[in-house]
Amino acid sequence: MIAASLCMCGFLIFGVPERNNFSINVWLRGVKSQPRRRTVPPMCALPTEVEWRRFVCVLRKLGYAPQQTKRGSVRTFRNPNRNPGVISFREPHPGGALGHHSLRVCLRKLALSPEDFLRLLEDC
Repeated sequence: MIAASLCMCGFLIFGVPERNNFSINVWLRGVKSQPRRRTVPPMCALPTEVEWRRFVCVLRKLGYAPQQTKRGSVRTFRNPNRNPGVISFREPHPGGALGHHSLRVCLRKLALSPEDFLRLLEDC
C-alpha cells in the first residue's frame, strides 16, 4: 500500500510503501546523527581591514595602472603583462577600507596568495 509519511527531518514523503517508512526514518536518523566534519580554515595573517590607498599601492606594484571610469565606485585597473589584464574592484565607501571578506575576494581575482599580498603590502 502506498502512503504518505512524515520523516524525521520534517519532510512529507509521498509514494513510499508503508513497510519501508521505518527503514527510511532509520536511515535519515543515521544520517542526521553523524557528526559534521568542519574544516578549520588555515590561520592567515591577513588584516581585518586594508585602506583603499594601500590596496591600490599593491596593485601598482603588480604593474596595474588605474583607468578612467565614468562614474560610480567601480575602479578599473589594466596590466597587459598579467592575467587577468583588466580587472575591476569596487572602492569601499564610507570609510575607504576593504574588509576581510572583500580582501579575500580581491586576492582570488588577482590569483594572489595571502603571503604574497602581505609581502607587497609591507612598503605601502
